[in-house]
Amino acid sequence: MSDAPPTRSIWKFPLKIEDGVQKISMPIDAVVVHVSDQVGGICMWAEVVPSLGKRTRFFQVYGTGHPIEFGDHVGTAFIGGLVWHVYEISVGCMTGADSQ
Repeated sequence: MSDAPPTRSIWKFPLKIEDGVQKISMPIDAVVVHVSDQVGGICMWAEVVPSLGKRTRFFQVYGTGHPIEFGDHVGTAFIGGLVWHVYEISVGCMTGADSQ
């Protein structure tokens, strides 16, 4: 049996600029390390262990000045003069319709 740590990698997760919660399937224990624009869209990069199983996580994009309902800030992206803020939403914070 090897004592080597599990292989880690950085994966990209595109997000949509739209209202509502977005479901993203990510390896368990993925850590978001960066949020930025790429070719006019928002992407998150996360450090992952690909061999771990996946789970669904929930994110929402808010424009500057828009009301933030709930969540924890994970990053900000600047696109064409607009600023977008990405929040991770815990399942316990969501209403029934958002968590479906």
